[in-house]
Amino acid sequence: MGRCPAPGGETIDIVIPDVSEFQGAIDHGTLIGSLRAAYNFACVIARINYGLVKVDNYADANVDGLRGAGADALGWYTYLIAGQDPAQQADILVRVIQAHGGLRQNEFVVCDVEEGSGDQSSRVNAYLDEVDSGLQVASPEGQDWWYSGLNFALNHNLAAARGHRWIAAYGQSEPAFGHDLWQFTNANQFPGIAGPSDASVYHGSGQDFLALIGLPPAQVPQRITQRRRSKPMFVIAFNNALHEFNVNAQGNLVHRFSDNPGGGWGSQVLASGLVPGALVGGEILFGQLHILAPTTDGKVSYNWWTQGIGWSNQILP
Repeated sequence: MGRCPAPGGETIDIVIPDVSEFQGAIDHGTLIGSLRAAYNFACVIARINYGLVKVDNYADANVDGLRGAGADALGWYTYLIAGQDPAQQADILVRVIQAHGGLRQNEFVVCDVEEGSGDQSSRVNAYLDEVDSGLQVASPEGQDWWYSGLNFALNHNLAAARGHRWIAAYGQSEPAFGHDLWQFTNANQFPGIAGPSDASVYHGSGQDFLALIGLPPAQVPQRITQRRRSKPMFVIAFNNALHEFNVNAQGNLVHRFSDNPGGGWGSQVLASGLVPGALVGGEILFGQLHILAPTTDGKVSYNWWTQGIGWSNQILP
């Protein structure tokens, strides 16, 4: 289990908002875009349910919206209510996430435990066990988390609970209690969220965070070649725009794009020396757009777009 080092030196910080129905309707595209521009990584944690009492009013909208906006990582949480069975509370989250296609590799689940008496570690473990079983979690050691306030964690033996630790402590220095994520305020302002929201800091890069939740080191070309999307004219929606890719008769990979197709298109050549009319494959991974096409010498032209950088190209054997 990773732990946040003390602030300072050359440590990279990523700020992560967490939201629920109390933040109202969120402009997911604006939020994800602003996080990526600020931290080169966009992660948001959203509430799915309040125990057995209710599913969050914006749970479905936030799952679809944050995924659709291309977040690099996402967390889903249950507020655990004392006196209710933790496995049953977990099952509510399981059913919501299953309805949206299941838990993805770049996503994690959080048990938010802030109430109850005595040792609460067994309730956290029971919740996480149910999530692992119900969602067939691929990497429990990375995708299982719990959250609590510092004093509650100390007083209710949460150090004995399994999973990564997300600790809240406001108005003070970063807690010495071992943790992976520190919620330092409940009054941060983020573009795309109308009012104040919680904010937490992770000390590390985006790739560090993905590794923490159990995602293997990125091998993007290999991942993409296994995906379903491959057509002579490849079309995809990304970053609030429509994108078309094809290899023309001259062997050039042509990219056409528009955020308003009725109002005109832009066009550029991304690569040359390709097989005319060849299939073009693509996918969105880690908030980047990745495009591949075969070259005339039997290799693969790999092209990827990164926020703030633009297009990059590499020839793969």
